[in-house]
Amino acid sequence: MSRAHDKTGSGVAGRFAAFWLVFLFAFVLGIWLYDRELWPYGMVQEVKAFLEGNEDEELGVAAKLRNDLGLVPDRHTVVPREPFDRDRTWSEVTGLPLKAERARPRLWMGPEAARGYRLVHGTFAFEDSLHGVILLDPEGRVARRWSITQEDVDWTHRQDTNVVPHGIDVGRDGALYLAFDGGTSLRRMSWCGDVDWTIMGGFHHSVDLNADGELWSWGQVAHDRPFGAFMLRVDPLTGEVLQQMHAQKIVDANPDIDIFSIRQKDSNRASVNLPDPWHVNDLEALSSDMAGAYPGFETGDLLASYRNLDLVFVMDPRTLRVKWWRQGLVRRQHDPDFNHRGTISIFDNNMHRGLSRIVDIDPETFAHRTVVAGKDHGFYSWRRGKHQELPDGGWLITSTEQGRVFEVGPDGDIRMAFLNVYDEKRLLTLAEAIWLPPDWFSETPDCVTPPAAN
Repeated sequence: MSRAHDKTGSGVAGRFAAFWLVFLFAFVLGIWLYDRELWPYGMVQEVKAFLEGNEDEELGVAAKLRNDLGLVPDRHTVVPREPFDRDRTWSEVTGLPLKAERARPRLWMGPEAARGYRLVHGTFAFEDSLHGVILLDPEGRVARRWSITQEDVDWTHRQDTNVVPHGIDVGRDGALYLAFDGGTSLRRMSWCGDVDWTIMGGFHHSVDLNADGELWSWGQVAHDRPFGAFMLRVDPLTGEVLQQMHAQKIVDANPDIDIFSIRQKDSNRASVNLPDPWHVNDLEALSSDMAGAYPGFETGDLLASYRNLDLVFVMDPRTLRVKWWRQGLVRRQHDPDFNHRGTISIFDNNMHRGLSRIVDIDPETFAHRTVVAGKDHGFYSWRRGKHQELPDGGWLITSTEQGRVFEVGPDGDIRMAFLNVYDEKRLLTLAEAIWLPPDWFSETPDCVTPPAAN
C-alpha cells in the first residue's frame, strides 16, 4: 500500500469518527435537554402534538394546518349523520359578528318552548374570536354575546384553535365562569365582558356555581397541566382557591368499596393505575334549596362523575366518604345533576353504540327510567354533552358532537332547537346551553361598552 493511499484512508476514517463523535454528543445533549424540558423541548412537543393530534381525531395534516393557521376550524366541526327536523321552519340567528365564511346559526322556537333566556356556549367563529357565548332572550333574539379566549394569559398555553370550550356557569349578576379542555385557566368574565379574575391551571369539563354561591371545578393549579384530578372549591367573587382535594384521597378514604380501582394493572406485588384511570368529568354541590329532597344526603355533599369507570357517586367533602354510588347503569357518561324531585339525572353518552339518552335514577331505590331517548330525536353525542331539567318537567339537551341544542317537553315533543351551522355540510360543536328564568338577570351592572352584537 502506498503512503499516499494510507494517508487518504486515515483522513476518511478520522472524519468518519469525528462525525460520529459529534452525532453522539448531539444525541446525548438532546436527551439531556429533553429530560429537563429545556429548549427545544417545547418546540418538539408542539410538533409532536400537531402530528399526533388528539387520540380521537381523524383529521389529515392538511386539515390540521388549516385549523392551526386559523383558516378553517376543522378541529371544531362535525358532520351530522342525517339532517335534523327537516319539516321545521328554521330562522337564522342574526346580530352576531360572524366570519364571512360561516353561515348563521339556525333556531326554531315552538309555542310551547319554556319561556326564559338561553345561554349557549361553544365554538362560533366570531370575527374577533373562535369561541364565545351568546345569550338568547325569551323571544330567541341575541341579547348579548361574549368573545372568549384563553390566549390572553402571560404563561405558556395552547392557542384557541387547539382548545375546546367546556365548563361554564352564570350568576345572577351576569358574570360567567369559564374553562376550556386543554386550556390553562379558570376565569370569571363580567356581564360587561371584562375579565374579573383568572386562575392559572388546568380546569376542564365542569364549572358549577350552585344556589348557595359555591363554585366547584375539576382541575389543578399548575401552569403545565391542562388536565387535573383535583376537586377545587373557589370563591366566585375573588377567585381564591378555598379547598383542593386530589381524587386519590377519595380512593384512600373508601377502602371498603372498591369502585375506583377497576382500571389497574396487577402483579403479585402491587396494582398500578393505567393511564387516565378515572377521567373525572363533573362535579356539583348539593344546594340548601334542594337538600330536603334527598333524605340520605346533606347540603354541600358533592355529586361526581368518573367517565372511564361508568361511575356516578355522592360524597361528603369533609370526610371524603362516599355515601352513594351507581356503576354500570350508563356508559361514558357526563353531567349528573341533582334536582328538586330528589332524583339524579345523567347524560348517558352510550359511547360507540349510536344513541345517547338522559336517564333519571332514584338514589334511595335505584329505580331508573329513560326520560329522553336518543332514538326518538336522532340524539347521539359520543363524547361531552350537557343536560338540564326545566321547571315544567321538560329537558334542555346539548348534543355537543352534533352541534345541536334541543328542548324536549314532558310529552316528549321537541319545543325548541338550535343548530350551530358552519356551512351546508358541517356544524360547529357546542359545549353547553343553560336555560334561565326571565327574571334571572336582576343584578347586572350598567356597561359602558356592552359585549352584545347590535
